Amino acid sequence: MPGRNEMGISQSQSALDANVDLNFAFNESFKFRFQPMIKYDGSNLSKEEKFLYENLEAHFSFRKSAHQFKLGMSTVNWEGPDFLNPMDLLNAKNYRDPLNMYNRSSAMAAASLQGEKMGIDLVYIPWRSEDIIPESKSPWWPRLATLPTENEDLELRIPFDVQYEIRNHRNLHEALRHNGGIRFQYRGDQWDTSIAAVEATASPLGLHPILSAASSVFNPPVQIISLNNPIIIQPYYYKQRTLAFAFSKAWETVIIRGAIRHSQPLGDNQILRVLTQTGMTDINLQVPSWSQYGVFEIEKHFNVFGEDLTVILEYAESKKPKSSSVSSFTSVLQNVYLIGFRLPLRETWTLNAAFFQDYKSKAHYTHTGLNKSWNDNLSSELAVDLFAGGENTLLGVYDKNDQVSLKTNFAF
Repeated sequence: MPGRNEMGISQSQSALDANVDLNFAFNESFKFRFQPMIKYDGSNLSKEEKFLYENLEAHFSFRKSAHQFKLGMSTVNWEGPDFLNPMDLLNAKNYRDPLNMYNRSSAMAAASLQGEKMGIDLVYIPWRSEDIIPESKSPWWPRLATLPTENEDLELRIPFDVQYEIRNHRNLHEALRHNGGIRFQYRGDQWDTSIAAVEATASPLGLHPILSAASSVFNPPVQIISLNNPIIIQPYYYKQRTLAFAFSKAWETVIIRGAIRHSQPLGDNQILRVLTQTGMTDINLQVPSWSQYGVFEIEKHFNVFGEDLTVILEYAESKKPKSSSVSSFTSVLQNVYLIGFRLPLRETWTLNAAFFQDYKSKAHYTHTGLNKSWNDNLSSELAVDLFAGGENTLLGVYDKNDQVSLKTNFAF
């Protein structure tokens, strides 16, 4: 995590991560996979973020021929573009460190029935896991000048010594219950395609600000509101229906991939009753009446001094009506150009880098990493992450969150 100088904000992160990936085979067809993860960060000021335990995988699987059935805690990994994937429709997320965000497992029953060219995937999740978001002292809540929202006509100016209060998550209309989806696949000689239909908890979750205004000025077309402390964030879940389509085509050294999804919320009444400084109040959450998200990718391979250099270009675009939700770490890379590469150096070293630019604000984020594989169970990475942009842009609000990190991963 990034270093911070503000009083009471989490400083550097010196975390210990450990995970074990165990596979038990009862026979050739019937197996059990168990992958617990433990993370401890003694330097974190938040009690909730010091220690984390969760099961990344804990499920039984049965395979017969090309068919597979799964029951237990797991994730749904439907193929799409590499970096940003619109086909990621059913998974809970851990946003606590957005630079290392990952999918959380949920209890599910899943079946994958595959033929030579056609396939079908079915998933039912009786209760989806909750998302994990940063706590109030995290530097991933904007602390410079503004609190970005999903409304370009609204500018929220935060106090110099901004303080956040993160409320407990609210579940509208039992949005976490009875999630599910179906995907059809076709694998042709030239193209691979898939189409998916899902009814599930909206991702990312909603983050509604409950505000106390010090002053308000209308500078057409923008309403500028200066805020008092604390800024209250109310996380909430709502359910939506989504139709998604993905494709890919490979040549000798080039692969193109793409995916697009269209979502609409379920339920007309998105009213949340919350406690404010003036008492209990009903809030209209202004859930977007529709949303679209698409990504197109080109991957090219080059031979460089006998090594395989992989270069990836991506374009991502998100469209939806204006809303009052906070737009920060959950949607920071939804409207970007991306260029990335990966280059093996000798047998145990890998250099990788990615450059993201928001094509609307021109703010950008750069990641550079050098990986060393010591053996089959031990690897290290030295990484540099840099943000740049205006203080009222999604990437620019993290300008002080630049970081250099050294991570070591153990696998048993």
